[in-house]
Amino acid sequence: VITKEYLHLPTKKVELQKFARLEAETVLQDNVDGYYIVTQEYGHQDAASGRLKAILFAVPKSLITSIVQDFRSVGIRVARICPMLNGMMMTCQNVV
Repeated sequence: VITKEYLHLPTKKVELQKFARLEAETVLQDNVDGYYIVTQEYGHQDAASGRLKAILFAVPKSLITSIVQDFRSVGIRVARICPMLNGMMMTCQNVV
């Protein structure tokens, strides 16, 4: 599992996912297609640069597949897998 913080210019959520993929490529090289990439924007806009902070999580697809199969084998259906830090940030943004 890979976590990386990066700065970006303000953009729509759809574009943010594209930025995350580009950032993931700097770490994962050519193997980005083998990963699920999740991103979350947080913090405030930097006054000097106008950029925002975001964090990305890259998880191997094979790991997710293995987790889903292991749970399914004991009768548990996995509806969603979310990085804990991402879930906490989403909750804080929606509550505050």
